[in-house]
Amino acid sequence: MTEILNYYRSRVEAFEKDRVQWYDKLQQVRPKQELVHRVEWELKKRQEEKAELERTMQEMQNALNAERDRIVQIKTQTDQLKIKGKENRQLIIELLEKNNAVEQHVYYQKDQQPEKIQSFSKQSLMKPSTRVTVGAGSTLRKTIEEHKQNPSINYDM
Repeated sequence: MTEILNYYRSRVEAFEKDRVQWYDKLQQVRPKQELVHRVEWELKKRQEEKAELERTMQEMQNALNAERDRIVQIKTQTDQLKIKGKENRQLIIELLEKNNAVEQHVYYQKDQQPEKIQSFSKQSLMKPSTRVTVGAGSTLRKTIEEHKQNPSINYDM
């Protein structure tokens, strides 16, 4: 019986040695708690930085989209103003053509008094369908020549 008892004691001691060896190996393999804590802390900081960067990027994208919308709106307003300006210029031209504009010319000649010619615009008095467009220089020359030849001519058509 002592033999059996010694046998089992030796087996228990062998298992105890094996257990201690495996426990030491486990302690060597197991990461240190300090290292685990540091890595977890860094991970948490990185996640917070990532979230902050994502929020900032979203704000910048929203601002960029708002500016793009503003640019499109300004371009639309500019186009509308250009169209309105063209319409206004056309209206001014039509109104000037319809009114009886007075043309006044003063001619200075050497050793003579200034010569003044006032008349209603021939073009403004003509009906739109009968208007003839003539260069300003040739119309002016004709008017001057006519006036010099006969100062009593009335240019009112």
